[in-house]
Amino acid sequence: LPGQVLAIDERGVRIRLNGGTLTIGRVQPDGEKKQPAADWAAAAGLEPGHRLR
Repeated sequence: LPGQVLAIDERGVRIRLNGGTLTIGRVQPDGEKKQPAADWAAAAGLEPGHRLR
């Protein structure tokens, strides 16, 4: 399904898209410093199989 989290590892968070995948390596939540996407995902409780909408 598009938006499904496929994996979270040292490279980042991999998300399924229509026709491919997207790897997010770093994120910067509002008011915070840039951080590895895997660290953000862990703090947010995001796991493989979850779906982003």
